[in-house]
Amino acid sequence: MNSLSRRDLRRTRRKRGYLGTSRLCAELLSISCALLLATSSCARKNQTGTYVARINDQYLTAEKVKGSLDTVAHATEPQVRDFVGRWVNSALLYEEAKAQGLDQSAQVNETLEEMRRELAVDRLLETEVYTNQSLQASDEEIKAYYDQHKGDYLLAEDVVKIRYGLFANRDAAARLRSQLVKGKVWEEVFRNLSEDSSFTSAVIGRVDSEYIKRSTSPSTELWKVVAQLRVGELSAVTKDDIGYYVASLLAMRREGEIAELPSVLAEIRDRVLIEKRQRTLSQLLERLKKKYTVQVNLAALEGTDTTRGKK
Repeated sequence: MNSLSRRDLRRTRRKRGYLGTSRLCAELLSISCALLLATSSCARKNQTGTYVARINDQYLTAEKVKGSLDTVAHATEPQVRDFVGRWVNSALLYEEAKAQGLDQSAQVNETLEEMRRELAVDRLLETEVYTNQSLQASDEEIKAYYDQHKGDYLLAEDVVKIRYGLFANRDAAARLRSQLVKGKVWEEVFRNLSEDSSFTSAVIGRVDSEYIKRSTSPSTELWKVVAQLRVGELSAVTKDDIGYYVASLLAMRREGEIAELPSVLAEIRDRVLIEKRQRTLSQLLERLKKKYTVQVNLAALEGTDTTRGKK
């Protein structure tokens, strides 16, 4: 089962809003995006099909509008009008920029070339390094990394491995606990009670195995209880403002001890993958240095501001 966070548990009780960018930033971003759309949706005099807006030889087609708004479910008429209005504004600005020759200016061309270069490099790295299916972290590599770097994984706080169920009412939590006290297996109890609608309807969440710390515990009350348990011991029914917990302690590591591999597995996998990507990139660069002529002339910088004052 997936782990539950406090945010997950409160999702049905609270809707959280976030402040967006400022109105000015949003407007500038909209104009910039629309300007890019204007240049990309231009067609010359051989334009065919139905167009929604036109500025000289710039055309905004119905297909382009639909494609651009495809990510907006059930786009409203005001949204469409706003999109078209922004396109018209950007197209007008582009026309004036062309009239002033700015589209052919050295600064624009230099910027475009730099953008083209960066996009091409990003695409190459995406293909050769980041999405290379051969670059995976095997279980053996993860274990080897862990064994070689155990000193990097000393715990800064206590960590426990637990399983727990969370219920909407005390009766359902007590039923689970009574079965477990009798020696029934965790999975078996849930399986046996799965046909009981009064039980299943009270289940808010179930976690079969999870490492938590005080700072990551889904519940302060839950942490207080499990931190006092012995390994293999079952908690009493514990209530907090979300529901009723029943938990058992599977393992514990104290502050200063070495973390168990499963508790840092994701972090180590990422580290191994990063190292593999770095090696792959280095190998790629070495191949390219042999493939292409590379000349570096640092003497050309002598006497410039770049080297002035340096020894």
